[in-house]
Amino acid sequence: MFEQLRISQPQVADELENDFIHDRVSRSSLFCGPQYSSRMTAALSLAKQLSCRGDGSDNCTCPSCRNFKYYSMNNVVVVANRNYTVRYNCAVETYLRLRNAFSQANLIRTVRLLLLSYHQALSTDKLSKLYESAKEVDEYLLELSRSPADLSEIKAKRLVSHLNKAMKPLLKQDSKNLINLSVDSVRQIRAWTSSTMIESKCRIIIIESIEKANDSVRNSLLKMLEEPEENVYFILISERPGQIIKTILSRTRKFNFPPLSQEIQNKILQPFFLEKPMSIASFFMQYAVKGGLDEVNNTVQLFFDSAVGKQKRLDAKQLSGVTKVLDDAQVDEYVMDFLVKCIKNGVSEGFLSHSRAHALVLLLDQSFLSSTIYNITRRNMWEAIYMKLSEVQDG
Repeated sequence: MFEQLRISQPQVADELENDFIHDRVSRSSLFCGPQYSSRMTAALSLAKQLSCRGDGSDNCTCPSCRNFKYYSMNNVVVVANRNYTVRYNCAVETYLRLRNAFSQANLIRTVRLLLLSYHQALSTDKLSKLYESAKEVDEYLLELSRSPADLSEIKAKRLVSHLNKAMKPLLKQDSKNLINLSVDSVRQIRAWTSSTMIESKCRIIIIESIEKANDSVRNSLLKMLEEPEENVYFILISERPGQIIKTILSRTRKFNFPPLSQEIQNKILQPFFLEKPMSIASFFMQYAVKGGLDEVNNTVQLFFDSAVGKQKRLDAKQLSGVTKVLDDAQVDEYVMDFLVKCIKNGVSEGFLSHSRAHALVLLLDQSFLSSTIYNITRRNMWEAIYMKLSEVQDG
């Protein structure tokens, strides 16, 4: 039970298994931890276990567990807030490079995880064209799943070309960096959880970055957490649990996900056959922009140094070029973490005082949260953060 999760988060796997053994699985769970700490892996593993109609083992072949192999289940809704474009590009490159069973399954699961955000429970007339694209994408995934794992290079490239074309509208929507959770979507989820038309008795709602939801959404969600329908489970994922309202926190069972050691990250990345060891964040960052990780790092360093006065201030044209790179990269959390490291280095070098460093970190956190809550475009967000950073001085 939870053997895949046990590789990266053994303590969480033990806690979840213990809850199952003693029949005390919480109806509302909160998975807290940094990016790339296996929180979504845990959420999907828990959903699989809750949905299992067989013996509950990791090798179970019941209909539900077979659907979970490629994430084709219909009893799970995922409201995500992640960079699918980078993950998709990474999965495609890996598949074309390896063309084996692992890379094939990885590509299918990567795309299907995105498609779970286009579950019929969240369908609206406004997004009808995107749902049509999602159906077309799913057809190509079915074709891929029925193809030999070692498909020839020519056939693999042809299939990926069709998939890329179908994915284009979904990835364009992903690039807008919008939070999918709204009051309307919460109402739709409530209606879905109350429906008697779903084949599975168990329904799971996975909500990522719950701390970024606005007050109206939080209040609507709270009502569902207070009075959940029978056999309905909520799994909330958060990087900043301290920003979640107490009334929601009090109704969840909290699981802490510590950062993964480099040794564990190496194990997770082993099937990708990389030329050299690297962190999971760095691995995905290679596919963020054409210049790869180095371009992102150099751009963020310039952004920081010029904002805090370590280098000459950027003019409007230069700032536009920098924010374009950050906009194209779509790796906001990585950039935020990198900026925090720059601040820490500034303190170590004696360039920044502790009081100014504290104010800069607080400003970053507040600005980023406000931008995500109010759906400010990524480029405007970074321009605003740059201006605000330059205004923070000692005293």
